[in-house]
Amino acid sequence: MMKAPLFFCVLTLVLPSLGGMPGRPPPCCTELATTFHRHILKHVQNVTVQNKDGVCNIKAVLLHFKRRKVCVDAENHSLLTWLCTHKRHRKICSLLTKGTGFPRKAIAKTNSH
Repeated sequence: MMKAPLFFCVLTLVLPSLGGMPGRPPPCCTELATTFHRHILKHVQNVTVQNKDGVCNIKAVLLHFKRRKVCVDAENHSLLTWLCTHKRHRKICSLLTKGTGFPRKAIAKTNSH
């Protein structure tokens, strides 16, 4: 009679941990585009950052387009300049350039042209 409540307690403790185990690894950038044409940036719909931790061992910026994603080196100067000069992406810019002084240099350089 006591076995049913004990089984139920064990089941409620074990099931949530099993739910966190994915059937396949999360999609990660395995290769980075080091160069790209700047004109593609006008078609970017969203930008996310892949940190170098856990399963994904490359720090990258993912550019999301309508039908695909492109992984770009997180230290790409052209990409960082673009991120820092667009209000929509300033949060990601500050995340990637924290402590480097990059945004001020990049914005001053692009405004002088």
